[in-house]
Amino acid sequence: MSDKQLTTPASLPGYEKLWSMVDTNPELPGDHQPKGGDTLRMNRDFAVIKGSIETTRDFALKAMMCFQMTYQITDKQFIEAKSDLHISITVDVGGVQATGGCSLSEVRQGKDKAFHFAQARAETRAMKRAIEAKIGLPIVNQIILNQFGGYDWQDEPERSVKHGDEWTETGKRFKGELDSWVEGGKMTEKASKMWLERARNTPDIESLNRVISEARKAARV
Repeated sequence: MSDKQLTTPASLPGYEKLWSMVDTNPELPGDHQPKGGDTLRMNRDFAVIKGSIETTRDFALKAMMCFQMTYQITDKQFIEAKSDLHISITVDVGGVQATGGCSLSEVRQGKDKAFHFAQARAETRAMKRAIEAKIGLPIVNQIILNQFGGYDWQDEPERSVKHGDEWTETGKRFKGELDSWVEGGKMTEKASKMWLERARNTPDIESLNRVISEARKAARV
């Protein structure tokens, strides 16, 4: 058993093995870092994306190894929209399927590399979603919580879960919904940021649920 304590009722050995293998480096790569930072010396399993701590492809690969899961791409689509190209990839991880997408406009690379990077990002998003569904998103969230003290990245050393566990878990799921709406073309990036900001400013779970309901109506889901 690892000397780290994972507060979860799960009894399968894969959970403890995964928890013992995660990168403990507190320096996270992501959009809070200045351009040109030395990412090779930073955490490889977690990154800051739009202000939240998220798992990376390296974490997903570790999870597949710990739980001995198979992985394959089952579908790939290329959707042209105006002057952009959206790539949608579906993967199967241990019998669970999930889809991830990425547009060329999201990738900050030259034209020659943009297509490759967009495909890789779409595949990674699909793989992460399938793994979260397979092993349980609460387990992934618990690892992040135990490792960093919360899900939102803050500049100050203290990172705490705001307004209680229910508010935090609901907000985490809502952020995932927003990302999927943007990737699926149901909402713009600008609108997604607006709804996320409104959600983060809610004082309690009832207010948060009202914001989520309004956002779902706006996205027509």
